[in-house]
Amino acid sequence: MNTPRKHDTQTGSRLPGPASPTRYFGYLVNVSAVIGTALIAVVMFVLNADIVSRALFSRALPGVREIVTASLALIVFLQLSSALRKGRMVRTDGIVPVLKSRAPVAARVLETVQLLIGVGMFTVLSYATWRLFLSAYASNDQFGVPGGFSFAKWPVQAVVFFGCVMMALQYLTLAVGTAMGRGAEPRDQEGEGGLH
Repeated sequence: MNTPRKHDTQTGSRLPGPASPTRYFGYLVNVSAVIGTALIAVVMFVLNADIVSRALFSRALPGVREIVTASLALIVFLQLSSALRKGRMVRTDGIVPVLKSRAPVAARVLETVQLLIGVGMFTVLSYATWRLFLSAYASNDQFGVPGGFSFAKWPVQAVVFFGCVMMALQYLTLAVGTAMGRGAEPRDQEGEGGLH
């Protein structure tokens, strides 16, 4: 529920409203996306360093392929929930725009069902990736070449699990918002940090 904001009696400006769980979740989504963006910069640096090393020393940097491969998975799953939250996920509207103008209740029900399917899908993926994380942690499985450059797979699996959980929660937030008539594509308001 949106709580009306009070106004400063002297300046007339709106005072900050009470923080809501969705606002905190919005902060977490945004921080996750920022970390994903920072990883893109890291990948670009590693790739350019490898190019320079090959050009100047005729020698490739060790572990570049493994680092880039793992980083791509991290970037995707760190930024997925932000893309969904801000309405940037690819989607086919189909009949929904027509229903919104002719039968808004039916459109709301259809969108809510679609979003709940998303909740179900990412809940299943969360369970599957959690099992992969436990397996990788228990076996200490590694990326790379044994005896050469290598690093553990379980931190990557942990981030993938985190991303799937975030997506399930974001779909759930959108489903609840749509069912209550707040719309299915929230965009973070400037200075608000999330859906309210």
